[in-house]
Amino acid sequence: MSISSVTLASNTINIEFNSINGKIYHTKSLHKDIEKNDGFRPGKPKVILIETLNCDSPSFIEQHKRLESIGHQNEEYELMFVSACLDRRYKHGYSISVKASSRLNSEKKRFRVRILDSAGRVMHKSLKPISSNTLADWIADMDVR
Repeated sequence: MSISSVTLASNTINIEFNSINGKIYHTKSLHKDIEKNDGFRPGKPKVILIETLNCDSPSFIEQHKRLESIGHQNEEYELMFVSACLDRRYKHGYSISVKASSRLNSEKKRFRVRILDSAGRVMHKSLKPISSNTLADWIADMDVR
């Protein structure tokens, strides 16, 4: 069992997260971790970090439904949806421990969505659920930077 750590430096987040089958990833070393864990060299992977006080909150549920609606585009955009709940570890998809979620969300905001590039830099953020169109705009913006 690994110890989760959270490092916040200006606009960069270095956090460990796990897949449902226990594979370990880090926001600052996505390329290396994906290649090691999944056996392929990624292009421009991105983390969609969804932070909430409660995994059952309406905003959290709405955000997951919106992200699920983009379906096959997840792979095209190379997205990893990572859930950070303060009440319990989310059991579906990628997630962060409750302890790490607490340090990450130290301001105890009710809800926040951030998109990170493959080096853990925060590229965009919202305090409310984002639409699939907003997500596409954020990704397009990241691809031209």
